[in-house]
Amino acid sequence: MSFLELSLKLKGFPMEKAVKEIHRLNTLSHEEFKEWQNEKKWEAVNYHLKNNQFYKNKLNNSLPPEWEEIPILNKKIFRSHSTI
Repeated sequence: MSFLELSLKLKGFPMEKAVKEIHRLNTLSHEEFKEWQNEKKWEAVNYHLKNNQFYKNKLNNSLPPEWEEIPILNKKIFRSHSTI
């Protein structure tokens, strides 16, 4: 076990589950993988829309129908709107 694997395991990261998921993903066809990837990116943006006030405001509290319509956000944008 590498230091990284040990560190992640000690911090509670579910290594066995992650390894199984990697193996499962490796069995997908190109089309199936692209579909999985698309689902995951929409899950991520939905999570941030739900849990991040800045993102809610930036997207007017709703997701656009097309991925390409989601504004690109970077560290500079977040820092310029930070309340800290």
